Amino acid sequence: GRVKPKNARTNLPNTPRDPFVVELNALDVNELALKFLNENDGWEAETPLAIVLNQKTSVSVVAFENFIKSFSSSRDLSYVLEETKSSKKYPLTYNHIQFWGLIYAPQEAPESFKMTKKVDWFDSFPIPINGRKVDGFNFDWMRAARGRVHDLAHPSLLAEELKLTQNEWILIGDETGAGHELLHADNKGEGVPGSMRKNLAYIWVLVQPGTKLPATPSDFHAMDQKSYKIDHLQALDTLVGLGQNCISFIFESPDFVEEEERHPRGQDTHVPLVIRNTLPIVIDYISKQIDSNTPQKIRIMSEGIGVDWSPGTDAGFLTSELRKWISNLKDRGYDLNLTLSGLQIHPKMDHPWMNYPDAVGFLTGDDVPPYLQDYRNQIMSSSVQLPYLSSFLSTVYPKMVQQLSQKPLEFIQSLIDVETKQIAAYRDPVISEMCMEAFSRFSPIDWRTFNEFMVLHQRRPNGRLISKILAIFMQGKLGHVLETLLSDADRVNMCLTLGWQMEQQGGDISSYLNRIDADWLSRSPERMRHSWLSLLIMSKQNVFDFEFRSEAFVSAGLLLDEVSNPNDLYHQLNAANGPESIDMAVFAKIFTFFAFDKSNIAGHKSSLAKVNARLMNHPWAHQRENRRHAIYGAEWALDYSRDSPEYFSFARQRLLQHYNQFLGSGESNRDDPFWWPAAARMYFLGLQSGYLKQDDGSLQTFLQHAPLYAEQGPLIVRMRVSFWLIKLMSELNIEPSSAIYESLVEAEQEFVVDKNVYSLLHSSYLIDLNHHYGYGDSELLRSQFLYRISASDEQTAAHFKSCVEDEALLPSSLLSFNYS
Repeated sequence: GRVKPKNARTNLPNTPRDPFVVELNALDVNELALKFLNENDGWEAETPLAIVLNQKTSVSVVAFENFIKSFSSSRDLSYVLEETKSSKKYPLTYNHIQFWGLIYAPQEAPESFKMTKKVDWFDSFPIPINGRKVDGFNFDWMRAARGRVHDLAHPSLLAEELKLTQNEWILIGDETGAGHELLHADNKGEGVPGSMRKNLAYIWVLVQPGTKLPATPSDFHAMDQKSYKIDHLQALDTLVGLGQNCISFIFESPDFVEEEERHPRGQDTHVPLVIRNTLPIVIDYISKQIDSNTPQKIRIMSEGIGVDWSPGTDAGFLTSELRKWISNLKDRGYDLNLTLSGLQIHPKMDHPWMNYPDAVGFLTGDDVPPYLQDYRNQIMSSSVQLPYLSSFLSTVYPKMVQQLSQKPLEFIQSLIDVETKQIAAYRDPVISEMCMEAFSRFSPIDWRTFNEFMVLHQRRPNGRLISKILAIFMQGKLGHVLETLLSDADRVNMCLTLGWQMEQQGGDISSYLNRIDADWLSRSPERMRHSWLSLLIMSKQNVFDFEFRSEAFVSAGLLLDEVSNPNDLYHQLNAANGPESIDMAVFAKIFTFFAFDKSNIAGHKSSLAKVNARLMNHPWAHQRENRRHAIYGAEWALDYSRDSPEYFSFARQRLLQHYNQFLGSGESNRDDPFWWPAAARMYFLGLQSGYLKQDDGSLQTFLQHAPLYAEQGPLIVRMRVSFWLIKLMSELNIEPSSAIYESLVEAEQEFVVDKNVYSLLHSSYLIDLNHHYGYGDSELLRSQFLYRISASDEQTAAHFKSCVEDEALLPSSLLSFNYS
């Protein structure tokens, strides 16, 4: 279990303590048992008693049964013998014990259970005669006794493990949740866990060689905090104490699983497929911890479930998979000597370590008790937490690692077309580390090809991510890499890639622009000089300087004449004779300046609408650019929509109609994260202004998917989706998930600098939500806003000057276009 039930109530009595357990390992079992029973006279009034026959004795099971029957009859007691099939179900435990039975003095059944058949009672709790669970009871005496009996095998099992684990990595795996959300539609799956069910999570606890793990109670169940609170704390304390010697990998399915991410038709047993899909990421981690050519083994322990994953399951497919992954790792330069020593599928009560994944899994729930919060923080901070997306893990990831091993540049290029949600979901640490590895193997010609590739793709969401990882990789290495490049143009292009990355992150681009020597620039192609100039000018928007000055564009030949207003821009666009995309890109950049300026002159608005239409319908190399201009048109029109149904209609048409016209086969709005903040803003303003009704069909579909984009994608997307989604849901009287607000608050952890554009947008959004809905502390938010203003550039301070002077004026009222 992973989540403690909310508001659980019961009329049942408190759970009693465990039964007595007596282990018999002498030759004369009868005499020893009688000696114990006689010396503990009166035990039968306190608790049932489990008598266990050890494997060391020469007494037969039949003789032991006869003794229990005879003794019980002489004392007017009852007994239940453990089922004989248990020896096959729990083979490890029954290497230590032979057989056991429970003897007890039966008591009166509770009033409401007097008619229940084949059940005895003690202290108001059941003792099933036929082994079946009694409905309404989580505790029964046979199950409690079974846990204590199985514990008797732990010392010998731990001693055996100590011999095996010196050069052996151990993976202990277990799932939580039923996995109903992973069922294919043909198997009645709907992408959600179903009523009262939990999302599936598979948890691997990775134990490094030589690590000593203590035992946990055989019947441990983290869900039952009442009975196992102390045992749970001890298990978590062990994991915290072991640190990196024992870390966890947690793969959890999302709240809603898209059809393409569900398992194939007819696949209703999830665990084998989940194990096959998740193991490669764990093996990749292990490979980076092992010294070169050091012989190591890996043993996989997993809890059995169903007939397809039970003790005795053939491990051949895992051996084959492991060889494939180790071969790939060797191709990538890892000198591994790693072999699979075994696949052990255990019932939960047959090994003293099988409960550690359950102990970790409980911490991933929503209702973790306060006394576990510190453990949760410590363990989760050292764990690898990833979503379980079947199509990525089974198809995309294997292809990516194959490309990484053979052609690192092709691997990087392939990331552009991977679904953005998948890239975002596995960015850290999986894809980030793969990118770092690829960059480390680039040749000078690879860098040339890469930077040319980024000219075309850096504005795309995945391109932004790649360039962000590149910037991290280049820390402390840029000077050396620039020296190795083949030409000055290559050096300029590298600095431009990094500069545009910093511009997208709202940071200071001067450190990259200052790297560009004037001689390099003079020997570079004209388009690179144009890009350098555009980067220099566009960086002004990061300090809220929206005044467009066209002189530099005219001097560089990017414009025929100076442009001082939207009318001038439209006239130059009309005068251009079949402009190329490079020219249209210049017009697009100028459009954003005038969009931010938010002119109320009717002629200016009319010109910008026409410019946007031309940009949207231009034959760009890829239709994503057409879609991007549909989004820009909507963002611009929404600035005027509060008092104008015509502008709202314009925005809605851009997002819900024109955008869709530029979708190719298999594409949707889920492929472009920038659509989502614009749509959230559009729906909120439409409802608030009365242009939309709450039962609008497209709104309901939007609400189903939008929360995902508050958690993944480019930082500005997550911030804006969180902000507008909270406002939208509040307008609908829907309680927003706390995770949405937390995502917005925690965005500041990713700021390159705590000043200028991103930090001031962050403060603007938080202050707005505090003012309208009471989120956060107003004084702390105001203080943070003023601090960020003081740390920012003069132009940023000037833009928000009126809010500094008048506390009643919300900073969000000064935002426009796609900053709003």
